[in-house]
Amino acid sequence: MGTAAHLAALGVRIFPCEPGAKSPKQGVLWKQAATNRVADLPVLFSPVRDYGLAVLLGPSSGIMDCEPDSPEAASLLEQFVQQAGVRTVAYQASRGNHYWFRWDPDLTVFNSAVIKVQALECQIGRAHV
Repeated sequence: MGTAAHLAALGVRIFPCEPGAKSPKQGVLWKQAATNRVADLPVLFSPVRDYGLAVLLGPSSGIMDCEPDSPEAASLLEQFVQQAGVRTVAYQASRGNHYWFRWDPDLTVFNSAVIKVQALECQIGRAHV
C-alpha cells in the first residue's frame, strides 16, 4: 500500500482494481470511491488480496497521462521533457512508457477525455490503470 499512500498524500485520487486486470475492484463505484485520503486506503485495499492501483486523471487529481504510441513519439517526448526541464513521473506499462504531467484548466477546451496528436495519446480526464 506504499505507492497508494504516497500518491494519495500528493493529492492523486486512486482506487483499487482487480488483481492483474484493468477493471475496478468488484463492488467499487470507482468514480465515487476514488480518494486521496490516506485514511480511506485500508478499507479500499484489502491486505488479503493483491489489488492493482488505478488513478483518476483530470482536474480532481491534477494530473494527465501521456503515452507515446511509437518509438519516434517516445524519443520526441523524452527530448521535450529534458530540454524543457520538466519534472514528470514516468512508468512502464505493458504497451510502453507513460508520463504524468500536471493537468491544466486550459485542457477543457478539447471537451474530450483523450487527446491524440499524431503518435502521442494524452488522457486528460478519466481513470487510468
